[in-house]
Amino acid sequence: VEAIGRPSCADLVKAARNLTDPVKIAADIKSKLDKMALRPDFADLVCVGIQFQGSEPLAGICRDDDDRRARLEWFWDVWRTHPVRLGFNSLHYDLPVIIRQSQLLSVDYPRDIEIGRYRADSIDIMQHLTFRGEIDALGLVAYCRLFGRDETAEDGDGSQVAAWVAAGEY
Repeated sequence: VEAIGRPSCADLVKAARNLTDPVKIAADIKSKLDKMALRPDFADLVCVGIQFQGSEPLAGICRDDDDRRARLEWFWDVWRTHPVRLGFNSLHYDLPVIIRQSQLLSVDYPRDIEIGRYRADSIDIMQHLTFRGEIDALGLVAYCRLFGRDETAEDGDGSQVAAWVAAGEY
């Protein structure tokens, strides 16, 4: 899952009350806007992807709400037919974003999904690598290197998605 902050929610972002300098107020608001995509309530899906063992990844770009609805319907169709699900930070971010987008766009989704730490319907690798949150998490690329996988983020990472979308490069 990749997402950007929902532009229609920008007016909900307020500067810290103790700021009076217009430059600092603008910087505070920009910082908060940049982080909106990290909160499921303020995220707009840009890409939803799935990869089955031994196959190439399948991903769909979402440029508008119609695309989002189509990708979400596709995602839930796959979810219902594949009982083994594995992700990285999927319980804390991916599934909440997908569920909230489904709710906001009136897309039918399974209501019995368990995303709680101990009752999940899917395996969140990050939960296992952090001993269920007992130690601070590293990023996916760092874990790949730590475990001897030659994985890199050559094409970029989630922190760059908003700039790509703004530039129309997605």
